[in-house]
Amino acid sequence: QQSVEGFSHQIHESEARERETAKERDALVEECRVKTSAIDEMRVGWLESEKQLDAARQNECTATEAAHQREQELQEALQDQSARARDTIAQLTAAQKRLQEVDTEVRSAGRAARTREADRKQLEALTEQLRQSDARIDGLE
Repeated sequence: QQSVEGFSHQIHESEARERETAKERDALVEECRVKTSAIDEMRVGWLESEKQLDAARQNECTATEAAHQREQELQEALQDQSARARDTIAQLTAAQKRLQEVDTEVRSAGRAARTREADRKQLEALTEQLRQSDARIDGLE
């Protein structure tokens, strides 16, 4: 009877250990489920972060390309303006040179006109002297 009681006791202990092991196993399974769920949430977060990072990189590339394009447009506009400015300066220089030439011509024409006027007055004076001389000669004859 002792051996039956001992055997029965061993069975109860074994069942108790089994229940305890089952509880531990269930607790570990639950802990693994919770940790797996947390890892899955982290993966989702990582994937979302990677998507955002990729989008940010793409936006940066797009912004950089746009900045380069704008810089090129500004460079071209600056070159066009510089070329127009050089053309305008050349035209202005030519106009100033022509103005000096015209000014010189006007001064020369003015001097020539004054010289002609002086010559005309001198001729009139000589003509008057000649007329008076003729009149005196006529009066003497």
